[in-house]
Amino acid sequence: MDAPNIASLASEHSWPETQRTAPNYLDHGAAVTSALLFGPVVDVAQPLPRPFAPVDHYRVATPHDENDPEMFDAVHRICDVIDRGQHQFINISLAPSEPLDDDDVHLWTSVLEKRLASGQVLATVAAGNFGDKDYPASRVQVPSDLVNALAVGSSTLPTGDVVRAGHSCIGPGRSPGLVKPDGVAWGDAVPLYQPRAGGLILAQGTSFAAPLALRTALGACALAEGIGPKVARALLIHTAERPRRAEQHEIGHGRFSLDPLDLLSCGDREAMVVYQGQLEPSTPVGATLPWPTGVVAGNVRIRATLVFYTPVDIAHPINYTRAGIEARLRRKPGGTSVTFFSKASLYGNTEQEMRADAHKWETVVSKEIGADASLLEDPTLELIYRARDEGRPISNEKLPPLPYVLIVTVSAKSESDYYNRIRQRHAVLTPIRLRTGVTLPARA
Repeated sequence: MDAPNIASLASEHSWPETQRTAPNYLDHGAAVTSALLFGPVVDVAQPLPRPFAPVDHYRVATPHDENDPEMFDAVHRICDVIDRGQHQFINISLAPSEPLDDDDVHLWTSVLEKRLASGQVLATVAAGNFGDKDYPASRVQVPSDLVNALAVGSSTLPTGDVVRAGHSCIGPGRSPGLVKPDGVAWGDAVPLYQPRAGGLILAQGTSFAAPLALRTALGACALAEGIGPKVARALLIHTAERPRRAEQHEIGHGRFSLDPLDLLSCGDREAMVVYQGQLEPSTPVGATLPWPTGVVAGNVRIRATLVFYTPVDIAHPINYTRAGIEARLRRKPGGTSVTFFSKASLYGNTEQEMRADAHKWETVVSKEIGADASLLEDPTLELIYRARDEGRPISNEKLPPLPYVLIVTVSAKSESDYYNRIRQRHAVLTPIRLRTGVTLPARA
């Protein structure tokens, strides 16, 4: 492993009051930035990989902030950086040591939420490291309760069994925003290059899992044309590894891959389609699932992930999100439709979850079902834009367009050429194209 020239890859920024700091603050920040730049160092004999993008490292906290448990100065500096509009990807690996409260929205969450509601910026947030405490102290920390950001917990390993690291905070989050953390990434004994020491360290904590997840999303955007922050976030969740018996309050939607190519590829026996755009009020949108002509043998699996961005109402935590989407599956043209994402796909028994429409207000929903292919004919997911103000419906004239991403994968294990059959029928679909100069490694 050759020591890289960090100065050419990362630019450090500070404020006058943050120029004086402490060694442990510098060590933490340097390791977080290294995780985003290089990822885990699994082979010391190999050079560090080329980063997907240069990084701006902002020194937003100082030991002085320890006198202020709410860290108001630090979050105002973060907001200052976001407001400049120079970044599409940000990572937050520090915050007050405070679990979220169902009845109160913390300042960190409230000021960041509105800055992320457009979907122009993908923010990953460390879920917190108090998972070994008794609940509710083990609950995800603010601001990882953001509905317009990606909360990341820690897994014990990058591959193999998906197991939450003991330190990683758990859900559920507030409803809506019930599934928190959104997922987990490797955050237990992660080998990272520490530029301040010029060698390797074993890092532990969600502070390092969060930038590793962001690195995967950033890599997908760097490697492929047409992939932006909104789609990258949805792809991370859609492709997350989720054992069927996994506890959702521990791992969210699953373990995020550390390989950007996993977000961009699918097998011969399946087809993945990405829909993105803006929903208009009172104008349902039909998203046709990837379905070929002719007979499809056996059973199929349908996995769908829907992500949208919305303003929030911080004064009404129960009715926190002001917009929602109802998604209904129509198995055949002209046939009846059924709700695809439902409260049954969430977890727990909170009062809000038991409401029949609770799923509509979740900004991230992901579900997989099995179906007999003979019962399907050009199946479609229909999306309907809903909105509310203080829990009450509002006039359509007041509703802005709602940005969303929908990703659908149909797997047909009995059809060896399913992907090609989809391509032959739907010529309008454009395969994700890797940028010139990108070389695919040999893969099993």
